[in-house]
Amino acid sequence: MIREIKITIVIAIMVILHNQSIARNPVKPELNLIPGEKYKCSMEMSKRVKQTIEGKDQIMEQSLIIVWDYDILRKKDSGEYEISAKYSRIKSSQKFGMQTVEFDSDNPSDYIDPSMIGYKALVGMELKMDITPRGKVGRLSGFEEIIDKIIDNLKIPESPQRDEIIKGIRSQFGDEAMRQSFEQMTVFYPDRPVDTGDSWNSDFTMDAGFPMVVESDYTMLSRKDGIADIDVVSIVKSDPSSEGIDMGLFSLIYDIEGNQKGLIKLDEVSGLPVRSDIEQSFSGTVSVSETDDLEERSWPISAEGRVVITFEKR
Repeated sequence: MIREIKITIVIAIMVILHNQSIARNPVKPELNLIPGEKYKCSMEMSKRVKQTIEGKDQIMEQSLIIVWDYDILRKKDSGEYEISAKYSRIKSSQKFGMQTVEFDSDNPSDYIDPSMIGYKALVGMELKMDITPRGKVGRLSGFEEIIDKIIDNLKIPESPQRDEIIKGIRSQFGDEAMRQSFEQMTVFYPDRPVDTGDSWNSDFTMDAGFPMVVESDYTMLSRKDGIADIDVVSIVKSDPSSEGIDMGLFSLIYDIEGNQKGLIKLDEVSGLPVRSDIEQSFSGTVSVSETDDLEERSWPISAEGRVVITFEKR
């Protein structure tokens, strides 16, 4: 009887040790790409923005789908990956009041609203970038050709406003804006191996376009069949060092705060987020500076949105 109890205890200890060895098998999330591999990257965004100006609510609903063909060209001696990202599809819809403006590169209409011509110019254009295993974008080329094509397609007549429009385009599609746009997809990598139950944090600043600071906490919830589920909780706030968005004759200054939450499904082999699903919510105020002819210089704003990013082999 005593011998049987001893054997049972030994077996139990062995099972516990075996389970512990399985449970603690940390992985270091980072890009591990193979030259020649091809991926389709899709980003789908939806947003509802409400502003109350002079006591009246103004609501804008916007959806945007951007699809890139990602080609892994080579791995450099420095460890960076050289990647080609070509815009293969863009679909956009914007509703403001009773007016709806749409564009779909797969089903283009005869008439394209001027506000959507920039999207039309993007389709087929290619960016090349160097990206580190930690997801940091270094060298970036091709954005100047994109800007030139957008300006050419807009056919902007000579006028005092032309320079301001071009300045806005360069701000939206310039080097820093493009770099930060792509880095958002891979900004979550920790600096150490992690396993189920482990947490880490990461801060990210968006200088271009809408200046924001995003402070995120990540927790690895589970790992199964080579896919790690990562929980995301973020605080989003305006960048206090920002001078606002230059609108030419005046600037728009945003003072907002909110949060993001969602789930990232990480492929442990490639390090790519096969699916990232993040919900966003923020509120605050918008202020106008450098103008004397507006009665109301500040008004409330709130927004809710969702961003879904996927990577799949093609």
